[in-house]
Amino acid sequence: MQKNLPAYVGSPHFYAAIWFASVLFFYSRLVFQKYILYLLLYGLVFMVALLNTLWVEMSEWNKTNLLEEYYILSVGLTIIMYFIVRKDYEGLAWLVKWALIFIGITAIMSIYSASINPMYARNMLGNHNGSQYMN
Repeated sequence: MQKNLPAYVGSPHFYAAIWFASVLFFYSRLVFQKYILYLLLYGLVFMVALLNTLWVEMSEWNKTNLLEEYYILSVGLTIIMYFIVRKDYEGLAWLVKWALIFIGITAIMSIYSASINPMYARNMLGNHNGSQYMN
């Protein structure tokens, strides 16, 4: 589906930038919440200090994934904190309800696809015959 879109649209950096710009523009009070400040301190310590001192030998792949995980963590925390600070518990319940529905659909479809083709996950990773796992 995203083949026809520019490469940056599928990147978590793109969505994190949009979300944080929206938070800063529409609800900047959220940035000064205790848990958000802890998250910023975590990012400062781990992403800046440790990557440049103790973890200098870390591969680029691991550095990239560490940064993406920090984005995912920070977006998730700010979304939850947004609903908590605004005291919009009905909106949070609506969001959680739909997230659980889609997680359930994904689980059911995974079980269904595994019943049709048990090697489906391995084939997706590039092992087309699965023979190396059959020993």
